[in-house]
Amino acid sequence: MKLVLAITLLSCLAAPALAKNLGSIQVKDYGEVWVVAPDWAVGAIQMHDNGFTMNGNSRLYFANRADDGWNPDMYWQTPLMDKHFAYTLDLSNVGCHCNAAAYFINMPGNNAGDGDYYCDANLGNNIWCPEYDTMEGNKYTIATTLHTCNGGNGYWDSCDRGAARSMLSTLIPT
Repeated sequence: MKLVLAITLLSCLAAPALAKNLGSIQVKDYGEVWVVAPDWAVGAIQMHDNGFTMNGNSRLYFANRADDGWNPDMYWQTPLMDKHFAYTLDLSNVGCHCNAAAYFINMPGNNAGDGDYYCDANLGNNIWCPEYDTMEGNKYTIATTLHTCNGGNGYWDSCDRGAARSMLSTLIPT
């Protein structure tokens, strides 16, 4: 009995995160897009009106359908070429030593990793993929970064570490 219990507990600790559909938002000139989060982040995300609020350590994804599972074809793929993408942020509660980020990545990654197919230009989930950080910052500073990668067709062997970065300080001189 103790062995079975220990194996069960270890398998729970090693289990990948599950997905939870939190609702949807309307994207102008596109339509409905669903907001999906890992189970560990669900309590830190509140849906409201046509948006959401994220608190603390959380993550969410945009999906092309309401889904409570990680499926490689569920991620919203939006063509960005010659398009305008706008959003509104309130960073007034994001202080020093905290980083709020909004970025586009080429998901799904080429394997499930921790279950969500996450990838980024920093070898997130042990998977490389191109990343465009449209915003990383807090109430004092903000940056944008374009990361490029070697490879293609979903198989990337490395991405830049320096990247092309643009930074703006929001400090007001006194």
